[in-house]
Amino acid sequence: MMKSNTNTILSRWLVLVIGVLLVLLIAITDFLIDPYFSFFEFYLIPIFLTVWFAGRLFGLVILAFSTTSTILHDAVLSRPVGHPLLPYWTIGVNFVLSLVFLIIANLLKRALEREKLYSRVDYLTGAANSRYFFEVAAIEISRARRYRRPFTLTYIDLDNFKIVNDNFGHKEGDRFLVEVVKTIKQFIRTGDLIARVGGDEFVILLPETGYDAAELVMGRIRKKFLTVMQHNKWPATFSAGMVTCISYEYGISEIMKVADNLMYEAKGTGKNMVNHQLMGGLPSP
Repeated sequence: MMKSNTNTILSRWLVLVIGVLLVLLIAITDFLIDPYFSFFEFYLIPIFLTVWFAGRLFGLVILAFSTTSTILHDAVLSRPVGHPLLPYWTIGVNFVLSLVFLIIANLLKRALEREKLYSRVDYLTGAANSRYFFEVAAIEISRARRYRRPFTLTYIDLDNFKIVNDNFGHKEGDRFLVEVVKTIKQFIRTGDLIARVGGDEFVILLPETGYDAAELVMGRIRKKFLTVMQHNKWPATFSAGMVTCISYEYGISEIMKVADNLMYEAKGTGKNMVNHQLMGGLPSP
């Protein structure tokens, strides 16, 4: 994670350097060409690129640098004008237009980022959605197959969710779902994934997690879950089917089906339990 953040920071600084070089190139070209020819539109290019790839703050740096370049350009060329304030008016208008352009570009980028986020995330709970889960699961299965590492998938169905909704109202039911995801996230790693795949159904994907480690994680989740339920006076538990894969010929659909069947067996034999099974036989010594 730290390496990824470092790479992101370095890439932003690289974009800033490229933006500065573009402004210099435009300024030099502007200086060499007829002074009456406006280069204002060309300065918008490095501003847009910097905002888009490095962020608003870096974009403001390029905006300031572009404005400084135009001021110096006018000072050096000493353009003859009809009114002494006209150059300052032009610079001010160009600055305001550039700032508006920067704000619009930043808003557009944020809108696209939100759309991308919501295409992967359940809007209510913050868990991943079904589509993103299946994308990540397919990648993880391929990686586990390549490196011969186990992974665990858990299919969870909340017991008595309808009772919570009926007795406490849908708003409280929504808060209940949010707390469920919040509780589970406390006990999974950054590289793990929780996804909401139904109204009250969730899937947890634990890469590089064997049978015993998965048992330990799920035990901690169940203990904390029951504490949260008691604290909020919600009459709910969960039933789960957990599959630890140590063989690599199975696809995500087959694994999900096994976990789903194990979950229904848990619900049918009293609820509030986890059925855990290995797929692929015993691990080699």
